Order: sequence, then structure tokens, then C-alpha cells
Amino acid sequence: MTDFNVSTAQATGPDRVSKVPALWLLVGLSSVGPLALNIFQPSIGAIASDFAVPSSQVQWSLTVYLVGLMIGQFIYGPLSDRFGRRPLILLGLFGFIFANTWLALTNDFTSLLLGRGLQAMAASSGMVLTRAIVRDCYPTEKSASALGYVTTAMVAVPAIAPSLGYGLEYLGSWRYGFWFLVAFGTWVGVTVWRFVPETNLSPLHQLSLKGYVQGSSDLLLNRPFIAYCGTLGFGTASFFCFLAGAPYATVEVLGGSGKEYSLYFLILSAGYMAGNFTAGRFSVRLGLPLMMRIGHGVSLLAGVVFMFNLATPSMLLIFVPAALVAFGGGLYNPAAMAGALAVRPDIAGTASALIGVLSMGMAVAFSVLTNLVMGPSLLGFVLPYAACIIGASLCSYVAINAGNQRRSELLQV
Repeated sequence: MTDFNVSTAQATGPDRVSKVPALWLLVGLSSVGPLALNIFQPSIGAIASDFAVPSSQVQWSLTVYLVGLMIGQFIYGPLSDRFGRRPLILLGLFGFIFANTWLALTNDFTSLLLGRGLQAMAASSGMVLTRAIVRDCYPTEKSASALGYVTTAMVAVPAIAPSLGYGLEYLGSWRYGFWFLVAFGTWVGVTVWRFVPETNLSPLHQLSLKGYVQGSSDLLLNRPFIAYCGTLGFGTASFFCFLAGAPYATVEVLGGSGKEYSLYFLILSAGYMAGNFTAGRFSVRLGLPLMMRIGHGVSLLAGVVFMFNLATPSMLLIFVPAALVAFGGGLYNPAAMAGALAVRPDIAGTASALIGVLSMGMAVAFSVLTNLVMGPSLLGFVLPYAACIIGASLCSYVAINAGNQRRSELLQV
């Protein structure tokens, strides 16, 4: 038994595990949001040129996207506890196809920002409900392992997104990227319709504002849950700090190009994939607290190296330490996610939504901060990034200690 078991009401038994959809389906479903986010980044310059606006203004579309993810998860998670995961996934994918068609045809920058918000709200269904599906089918330790494996494969899809976006723009237009997302969303929708079963076998009998507020309050007042969310939130924010600052550092400070950024970005993705694969392989054997400690140890050490590189920055000295930070995140994120979802498995959709909303909220705050403090040097990029690495470690320390304390209380009873 692990320290993270704060509830005994878990999905167990072979009949539950057999209900989980195939890995490749979960990968495709959870890849929709990250793919839509990352395929856009290399085309920021071309979009700015087409709409005659500064590149910095187009970069704010990242913030719009994150806000859309927050709103969408807030909607899909609780509704899926009442109506099931499957219908809400299909609704989100239909919205995703519509939003990308909108973006591919728009001729107005304000309309582009609105479309990005709609795109993110729709894409969030796959992100929040994939987590809930895994929680429906596996107990805590197994869910951490499953999330690690899913994320390993999932990251491979958006990892190539910057290169894909650059290639599609090179073939003709940045709009080709959105048409590609229309096709991808259609493929995922068809496969979900055919192959993804309903995994919420015990839906809520009714959905009321009072019940939602009560369930959310129980989670938000639970110290381990908030600590896990802090770990995930700071971890997510560190990535978006990098996403906000790295293109500027690559092009404006180091004189690189969008093509170079897309290629070096693969190093970061490889690090996160390796961390998630390791988590999937060893989470059950080593236990979730140890996986979290190892992950944060790697991230903190790599963060120190990243700070020292300020004196003589280069592409490799930026992306290689960041890849090691991502590797550490890949180790601790599945464990923190599993721990948070185990607090109230009966409302896994609501818990998953709150995790996503809080994580995206922190990501929005730190990406805005990074945009505001970005300047001629890399200091405005590095300081928020380092703060997120340290914050994630402190939250994990609180979560692990709270889990140990809770376990001791249960043993005494």
C-alpha cells in the first residue's frame, strides 16, 4: 500500500481494468490539445505578417489558448460524472473540428484569437476525460503507471508538431496547419465513436449546483489534493514559461530561426517522454513518493545548471538542461496526478477538471509574467522558469508528508 492511498473507494478488479480503451485510442484523444497548441508556434511570424500585427501580439494567443483550456475542463469534467465520458468526448471533438475550420478560414486577427479560445475549449475534453477514464479503470498505483505510458506515447505526437507546423507553412500557408487539425480531429472522432466504451459505470444520479459545489469544496479543502495540484500546476507552468520564453530567446537573443526552434524542441519532448516512460515502468515497483522525490531531484539539479548558463547562452545550453527538467517532470507528474485523482475517485471527472483548471490557471499566470518581464537578456525568461521548478518541489514535499500523516492516522484507528 502506498502513502498516496487517501481513499479506499477505488476501481479494482479485472472487470474494471478490461474496460480501459486501447492505448493508441487514449494517446490520440489526449494528443488533440497539445498538438493544437504546438503546431501553431512556428507560424507566429507568418501570422503576424499576414495580419499586420507585432509578433508579440500574436504570442498572446498562447494565453488565450490556456484560458480556453481552463474553461473547457471546468465544463467537461463535472458533466462527465453525470452523463458519462463518451458523449462529452464526442461533443468536444465536434467542437474541435468546427473551431479549426473557423481558424483556417478567418481573415481577422480578433477572429483568430476567438477561434483559438474555442479551439482550446473543445480540445480540453480529451485532456480532462482521458485522466478520468484511466481513473475509472485502474487503482492508484496502476493509474500512475498507465498515465506514464499514455503520456510517453502522447508526447511523441505534439513533439513533432512544431516541425509539422513549419513544414505545412513552408508548403504554402500557416492555414494548412489548421486544416491538418480538422483532419486529425475527424480521425480521432471516428475512432472514439467506434472503439471507446463508456468507462463511468457509476454515474451520478443527478447533477446539481449544490452537489458540484460540495464536491469541489471537499477537494479544495483537502490538503493532499491541493498539494498535488500545486505540484502539477508548477510543473505545467514551468513548461509554459519555457514555451513563452524559448522562441524569443531562440530568435531575438541568439539569432536563430523558427526552424531551429522546432528542431531543438524535439530534445525537450524526448526528455519528457523518457521521464514518463520511466514512470510507467517503475511507479508500481518503487512507489509514488519515491518517484516524486527522484523526479524533483533531477529537475532541481538541471534547473541549477540552466541558471549557470546565463553567462554563455547557446541553443544546446538552453534546451539540454530544459530536457532534463522535463525528464524529472515526466517522473513526478503521473504520480502526482494519480495521488490527486485518488482523493475522491467517485467524482473523478470533477477532480480531473479542478486539476486542469488549477494547473492551467498557474500556467496562464506564469506565461503572462514571462511575456511581461521578457527583455534583451534571458533573465526575464529564466527567473519565472526557476521559480516554477522550486515551487513544484515544495508542493510535492507537502503532499508526501500529508499522505504519510493520513496513513498514520488510519493505522491508529
